Amino acid sequence: MGYSPERYSGPAFTNYHVGGNDFNYPINLRSRADDYRFGADGQLGPVDYSFLQGFRRFRDDSFVNSGPIPGINLDPAKGSITTFTHNEPTRGSVNFTRFSAHTLVAKKLDITGRVIYSKSDSDFTFVENFTGKNWNPRVSGWPPGPLPATPNTLNLAQYNITGDSNRPQWLGDIGATFFATDKLRISNTFRVEDFKIFGNAVFADFFSITRPNGATTQTDAIRFSNLDAHRFTGYRKYQNIV
Repeated sequence: MGYSPERYSGPAFTNYHVGGNDFNYPINLRSRADDYRFGADGQLGPVDYSFLQGFRRFRDDSFVNSGPIPGINLDPAKGSITTFTHNEPTRGSVNFTRFSAHTLVAKKLDITGRVIYSKSDSDFTFVENFTGKNWNPRVSGWPPGPLPATPNTLNLAQYNITGDSNRPQWLGDIGATFFATDKLRISNTFRVEDFKIFGNAVFADFFSITRPNGATTQTDAIRFSNLDAHRFTGYRKYQNIV
């Protein structure tokens, strides 16, 4: 039986290209994982066997909660951030099973086989909110008028994305070695690997910008919601080595 904990926290920096400028800002990293395992090795007649069952649970709660962030391009006509929050909580699990067996036939033929199955699942929520100045949202045709040359205030920009994925995987191989003579061995290994990835996500965003309009101001807003995406990846490989 076994247990392996993992805890990770600390500061980091990353770059973000958004609003017509580039920004470098700190992230508060925070993640954890727990691995549980149990198994057994044994012998049944001339066959040695090994069995292992594992469970992994992980989560990531890294976040950004920042005040003003100047752009790398210090041109005052370029976008700058006044407030910025980012949360992308992720939850996941991996269950895996491994079984192998080995035997030696008549001290001449060594045979080993193995099967591994794993199933991983993850869910995430991406929530980002920021305000700024001289913002270029890069939404075609919106807002009307030149940007970012027209001074503007970004009242609120928001991204909200939810998604999930799962990946079942099989791996099986069998190998045989024949001791032809004391100086010659002939080996063959056959392997099959197969996995599939199913991914889904739903996207929404919102922008609100206020700009001068003569003696008054003008506020424009735009929203996109329920934009879904689905992705499937299938992979299978056969391999034989002599």
